[in-house]
Amino acid sequence: RFDEVIALFKNIDIKKLGFILVAWFLVQIFFAYRLRFILNVHDLEVSLKKSFVVVFAGFFFANFLPSILGADVVKCLYLNRSNKKIHETSSAIFLDRVVGLLTMLLIGVVAFFLTGEAFADAKILYSFLILFLGGVFLLLFFFIKPIARKLKFLINRFPVEKINDFVKKFYDAVHGYKKHPVALVLSIVNSLIGQCFLVLLLWQMSKLLHVAVPLSILFIVFPLLSFAVLAPTVNGLGAREAVFVFYLSTYCLSEEALAFSLLLDCVLISMGVIGGIFVAFSRMSPKKAYKESLSDGSA
Repeated sequence: RFDEVIALFKNIDIKKLGFILVAWFLVQIFFAYRLRFILNVHDLEVSLKKSFVVVFAGFFFANFLPSILGADVVKCLYLNRSNKKIHETSSAIFLDRVVGLLTMLLIGVVAFFLTGEAFADAKILYSFLILFLGGVFLLLFFFIKPIARKLKFLINRFPVEKINDFVKKFYDAVHGYKKHPVALVLSIVNSLIGQCFLVLLLWQMSKLLHVAVPLSILFIVFPLLSFAVLAPTVNGLGAREAVFVFYLSTYCLSEEALAFSLLLDCVLISMGVIGGIFVAFSRMSPKKAYKESLSDGSA
């Protein structure tokens, strides 16, 4: 049946695929702005150019590290080379990831109520509900301190005091963003715009393969996909395919869902290649960044 997947790729319009690649590249400017607004809260002055490079470095290192979160660690080390504020930098990278995930959830919630189609799909409905409740808990935990105090055991559970100290400072740094609503709103707005464009590009990719997946369903499945790739897989490979086949096979053939996922893999790997070029020219070495952090005594 894999030959049916290959057959779908033979009918792709290369010019339209090229347009999607260029558009996907340009949309990352919104995520670069999102990261920059978040970093500037703690006086971590980062230019838009550097923020843009960091975003694409994430694409590159995600191709080699276990889970997308591994790339976040590299981004944190790279930014800490110049800022020397490991707690603030790590909290900014963490919040950047959280804002991205929660804004996708928000888009999904809106899509749910704009169309009744997803309510009839038990797989999507219950998965999204669990994800939504997890997102609400995350917000309450990090931004409502009385709740965090009741869950203090989650913060002080490490046997090594140095780790406990880091976790406490990390939590305080994340909680401190509550005092900067303007930066949060600006980062959320940029995230919402960027995420909407990405889903629209996904929809265009499905049309390239002649896969009839409703746009509203893609807005709902996209958050599920983004959470799935946090699993320990290299660049989400395997997890992404599983999500597409599991959730989209209701709306198209399994072979079409798999082809859709593989096309997205190609786009993301292409972004990783661009990220690799940026990394090469910026001399972004994770090993060097880690040593510099240790020598400064901030890690």
